[in-house]
Amino acid sequence: MTKIQIYSDVSLSALEDIGSIVFDRISTALNVARFNFLSCKKYFLYKIIDKFDT
Repeated sequence: MTKIQIYSDVSLSALEDIGSIVFDRISTALNVARFNFLSCKKYFLYKIIDKFDT
């Protein structure tokens, strides 16, 4: 392998790692946002149901 081939392999591997990290962080952020949304939705549903019970 020439130096150019080695460097291109290393840089491609680094880009794949960075892409994987970014994807994982976005995925985690979306899961947290979805959980928060569902929790708020459930909270408001309970408040609405509570109004009808009283």
